[in-house]
Amino acid sequence: MKKIIFILCFSSCVLFGKISNILATPEALNDVLLIDVRTKEEFKSFHIAGALNVPITTQNGYNADFLNELEALNVDKNKKIAVICKSGARSSAAAKLLDKNGYKDVVNLKGGVERLAKEYDYKFIKE
Repeated sequence: MKKIIFILCFSSCVLFGKISNILATPEALNDVLLIDVRTKEEFKSFHIAGALNVPITTQNGYNADFLNELEALNVDKNKKIAVICKSGARSSAAAKLLDKNGYKDVVNLKGGVERLAKEYDYKFIKE
């Protein structure tokens, strides 16, 4: 019986990916493809160098083209992806959506750009 329960638990972990939720730190930005899911306006005001901007929301609400926009950028589903927003809420939703759609290694950066600015005085790119 214990073996059956273990197999069921292990299988569910393999079948249903788990998103890592880690604090946004400068180190967390290393060796990942960084997806900034803030609006285009937020991204233009300041962003992290090298980040791709694929908004999960627009001024009118949810961005129904989010996955299509990401796929148009030819993002490798096997690459480690870190998702960031202002505080972590939108990036969490985006990370879950990516995981559900076959992206294998997705990390949500909790605290977002606000945490980087406040805790680390991070130097952003300003347009």
